[in-house]
This record gives sequence, structure tokens and C-alpha cells, in this order.
Amino acid sequence: MKIQALGYDPEADELDLLIDVEEPVPAETIPVDAGIYIRRDPDDERVVGAMIRGYAGFLRKILEGESIPPRFAHFFPNPLFFR
Repeated sequence: MKIQALGYDPEADELDLLIDVEEPVPAETIPVDAGIYIRRDPDDERVVGAMIRGYAGFLRKILEGESIPPRFAHFFPNPLFFR
């Protein structure tokens, strides 16, 4: 999986990621953890995006040394992504 694009909305404190697609595609949003959602193409079930609500708090935890839960680590393989 490769993050193709990301956008941050400071008013909503929300990070949106496009994964393996160049533009947003119709997808279902699936909650996977508090404030973390995966967007999945309903036709072939591939992950096409992700959303992190409360991103500032999420980022703060990462920068303070908390690890990313293992089930999400493959989305963020490089810890420098957060620095």
C-alpha cells in the first residue's frame, strides 16, 4: 500500500489519506479504532483511503514515543512520516 496524497483540515482536526489511488473513489468508511477509519472500495474490497479524526492528538502520541497499533503499522511504515 502506498499513500498517494494526504490532506489535513485544521478546523476538523482530520487527516485524510488516499491509498493506492490518484483521486478519491466511492468507498465505504469502516471504523477500526477510536477516530481511525479505513475507506474500502465496496466492489473489490481494497483499501483506497484512511481518515484520522483528532489527528493532532494522534500525532502528539506518536511524537512522544507511543507506538502505532500493529494493525495500522503497515499504513505508516516509516516513522519519519510523522516528523
